[in-house]
Amino acid sequence: MKKTVSLIASVLLFAVSPAFADSSGKAGLAQAKQVAGKWQPDAALTRIGTPGANAGGTARLWQYDFYSPKSRKCARIQIVTDTPPKLSEFRSCVDNKPISGDFVDSPAAIAEATKNGFKPGDLVTMTLDYSKDRKLKPARECWTVSSDNDFDPGAARIRGWCVDPKTGKFVMRLSGER
Repeated sequence: MKKTVSLIASVLLFAVSPAFADSSGKAGLAQAKQVAGKWQPDAALTRIGTPGANAGGTARLWQYDFYSPKSRKCARIQIVTDTPPKLSEFRSCVDNKPISGDFVDSPAAIAEATKNGFKPGDLVTMTLDYSKDRKLKPARECWTVSSDNDFDPGAARIRGWCVDPKTGKFVMRLSGER
């Protein structure tokens, strides 16, 4: 019982502590690049994402994926606000196309998606990568924003909202199919 109460208290403290405030996708990028450069000097950024953004486009956890052409290895660097980064190397990986490090930040991307019809739900996901959606011809870089409200149960897919990471302008509603 004592252990359970202590665990609950720790979780609550983490949830309300200002030391663990949410951050944007760009906030941890420099730190992630530094860690990736130590991992593999030729590491190229291929994806930024969070499985738990808030309606303002910030989150406690951001994941930065990198690919090393020389070693043909991939790694993910997880950054939780105000904690040391964690690097995890993938057992296998795909040579994903690198994304630019120059992009509008996650709060601007979610604001633009919202302006164009996106409705945040209980679970908001944000990803910046080279999107390969069926409707997006040709494939391109996108901030893809989606929530549990975007799940189409009949088709069993999530239809996200693509925002151009360079201009910050809405591009289109995605099909949710590759």
